[in-house]
Amino acid sequence: MDLPGLSRHLIAANTVSEHGTAAAVEILKPLYESAGLRVEIFADPNDPKQQNILGTLSGVDPSGLLLVTHLDTVDPGPLELWTETGGNPFALTQKGDRLFGLGSADTKLDALCKVFAARAYRGQKLRRTVQLLGTHQEEVGAVGAHQFVDGPAFQAKFVACSEPSELEVIRAHKGYAVVEVAVELERTRPLSGPFEEVVFEGRGAHSSTPNLGINAIEKAFDSIRGAAFASLEAGTVANKVPARCVVIRPTQRVGGKPLTLAEEPVDAAPTGAVAERLFELWRNLACVQEPQVNAAFDPDRCVVNWGIARIRGARAQLTFDCRLLPGHDPEKLTAAFEASASAMATEVGAAIRVKVSRSNPAMELNEPSELLSKAMQACGDVGLRERPGVKPTNTEAGVFHRAGAEAIVFGPGRSTGNAHTANEHTSLAQMEKAIEFYRALIERLCR
Repeated sequence: MDLPGLSRHLIAANTVSEHGTAAAVEILKPLYESAGLRVEIFADPNDPKQQNILGTLSGVDPSGLLLVTHLDTVDPGPLELWTETGGNPFALTQKGDRLFGLGSADTKLDALCKVFAARAYRGQKLRRTVQLLGTHQEEVGAVGAHQFVDGPAFQAKFVACSEPSELEVIRAHKGYAVVEVAVELERTRPLSGPFEEVVFEGRGAHSSTPNLGINAIEKAFDSIRGAAFASLEAGTVANKVPARCVVIRPTQRVGGKPLTLAEEPVDAAPTGAVAERLFELWRNLACVQEPQVNAAFDPDRCVVNWGIARIRGARAQLTFDCRLLPGHDPEKLTAAFEASASAMATEVGAAIRVKVSRSNPAMELNEPSELLSKAMQACGDVGLRERPGVKPTNTEAGVFHRAGAEAIVFGPGRSTGNAHTANEHTSLAQMEKAIEFYRALIERLCR
């Protein structure tokens, strides 16, 4: 099997979360079978294009090792920012050791590393079962992982989940909370034209490290705060710092072609002011949680992101997220926000509805742990660092850990400043080293 060639094929499959994972499953199924794995496909009963794929090498003890890769990706964002792939994020482009493309690091290509590792054990007698799992909709709530642990196929004692970690074993990660907020004011004043479109450019980043990006929503409000506008739109997913925000407002320029609006516009500034207050409320509630600092992480504290804003006239749809430290209670945070938002609604005379779409605790695996011990030994076997780290993101590992398994995170590629950004890339050399690590882990846990 040709690793770069298969990588090109897998990246070409559009598995943005809303499109489903069926295209990737179709590619992986024959690869799993050629590696000697017994294959099962589990489709979401409400959306058949959302699929988990499970491959099994049976051992004497069925409670063995589960190697997990999420097959969905975030959306690519503005295509013109994908300069390394000619504007096509689905066209894998190799430049030296780097493979550029959407999902190259986060995390589709690591599914191939696991196949290459597992095929070395085809037909061999194992003392513990080895399984490969590809999941759907990790980026929008770890939906596939939740569905899998709720079913009879989940028997694993040990789980290693893919996320780009630059080949470092991750023993802990932050928790994650997401709220979707709908705002509706009773009325706002009509606006008269002409109107113009103003684009505010930020810089995309993963929401676990918002300090590495520039939030275009916040940048836009810094410019338009207190002035009338008809609409503001930015962002596509909660876990990404939006790189662009588009505002429609009464024109402030002389000349130029005015916009023609489809409906009678009304002033969205009062709605925007409520939206800003809600985000500040979310930020304040998140950042007062104890402990406020954990030096093991970078960033070393709770961080928040305003991922989506759709504000038009008297209505708004907003999405905020938060990365929590071990010891923080996501349900306590979201309950406090719901109560405070309700009080704000009464104060400003608006309808405010809050939906909690994610509420996942942090994960922390400490010694004594057979998985952690064997993973460190496997690192030594292949020349990797024999000390585990931590990760500022939230991963599927927390789902499996909460379901009773020992769990770690591991994968090739860089996360910080790379995942959820244009020109996402991974390292071919790191992919090859990941294959070695997975083989060593299988050897130590399952042979």
